[in-house]
Amino acid sequence: MGGGVEDIMAFPQYFAFSLEKRIAPRHRAAAEAGVALPLPDMLKATDEEFWEMLDKEQKLQERAATTD
Repeated sequence: MGGGVEDIMAFPQYFAFSLEKRIAPRHRAAAEAGVALPLPDMLKATDEEFWEMLDKEQKLQERAATTD
């Protein structure tokens, strides 16, 4: 996921989430979208909030790419 031990130490709740049901699918979706989200934002959000956040970040990146 590109983070380090520091990220886990800053967000110990990481271990409360299911790797198969929450962490891996959300990481995969964010990676495929080319979006990097902070662990707390990515994992604590509801499914609806996560997809909205991912869509918003994708649109921001697309906008930034067209203005470069």
